[in-house]
Amino acid sequence: MNHSLEEKRLTHYILSRTDFVQAKCLAAAIERGTMESTLVIQMCEYLTTLYARPFMESRPFGRLEGNWKLFKTQEHQEMHIRLMDSRNRESAHNDMANKHVFLVKQNMGPYLYSGIVEGPTLRLDRSELSVVVEMCRDLDNRLRAEIQSLIGTLYPNETRNTIQLLEPISPL
Repeated sequence: MNHSLEEKRLTHYILSRTDFVQAKCLAAAIERGTMESTLVIQMCEYLTTLYARPFMESRPFGRLEGNWKLFKTQEHQEMHIRLMDSRNRESAHNDMANKHVFLVKQNMGPYLYSGIVEGPTLRLDRSELSVVVEMCRDLDNRLRAEIQSLIGTLYPNETRNTIQLLEPISPL
């Protein structure tokens, strides 16, 4: 067995799990309505980035492959596609084609107009946020099981008491 390959996979899974746990916490906070409304749009973009990052090609680990992007329900599968599309269209490739500038007349000193920049953003209602929380919880549980299995494979002589999987820190 190639331990360096297994250790790399273990590291990738731990980092991916951290993103999903943080996305789950953020979705739950938005769902509870604990944020000011002005922050919700930015937080939905951040939520999309956190959720999508493990599925995107990145160095040195690449993307989560295989069954990680398959879900038990059609609702979860459709939300996964929606989040990934939002990440690709609005968050990561936030180019000028997706932005609109509205000029608003104001009487503020020498400036008569100010520009308001808007672009399409992911809009999720409370029930949809609960779907994201469920999806992240599912991914967290699946990754946790795989991580525990890899730890057992990589460190078979260690006892369960000496190697523990620490919980990721929540952003909120």
